[in-house]
Amino acid sequence: SPTRGRVNVLHLGEERPGVLTIPAGVYHAIQNIGERDLVFIDMPNRVYDPRDPDTSRVPLDSDLIPYRLL
Repeated sequence: SPTRGRVNVLHLGEERPGVLTIPAGVYHAIQNIGERDLVFIDMPNRVYDPRDPDTSRVPLDSDLIPYRLL
C-alpha cells in the first residue's frame, strides 16, 4: 500500500463528528482529549471469538507505530 508506515491523526468531536472505517490489519487507538465525556461505538463485522482473536496489541511506544504522544 502507498500509505504503509504512515500515520493519520484525526481530531473528531462535538463540533466535528465523524464515522471511521478502519481496515483489517491497521493499528489504531482512540484518546479523549476534551473536557467532556466521549462516546465511541465499535461495530465489528463479525462476532468476537476468544479462541481465535482477530486482534493484536502492541505498546503505544512500539517502533511499529511511528507516532509519539505529546
